Amino acid sequence: MDYNNNNEFDRDDLQTLIHDYDSNGDNEVTVAEFEFHFDMAEPTLAIVAKALFAEYDDNEDGFIDTKDLDGVHDRMDHITKDGKIDHDEFVAYYTELLTLLYVLQSQQGQA
Repeated sequence: MDYNNNNEFDRDDLQTLIHDYDSNGDNEVTVAEFEFHFDMAEPTLAIVAKALFAEYDDNEDGFIDTKDLDGVHDRMDHITKDGKIDHDEFVAYYTELLTLLYVLQSQQGQA
């Protein structure tokens, strides 16, 4: 996920999320645009899509845009807090996030 090939996962790499998911080019990713990239007919992926969108929409305004990226970046840089996301931070962040999503999905399946 090091899109700019600088050997670290940085804010510019997060910016790629907006570029890749922004279907209409307005520099904002809506819930509909985000969910378009998931198979929303599959309940597990629908739960993941909704939870990931909520995680990335840092200011909870209903869009993922450049204003949200600093908060996401700061949450990922939670071990060293040096402004850079190293491999261990990247793995720890997504392990925790995906574990939470797995628990959420499991609870939905039991309901």
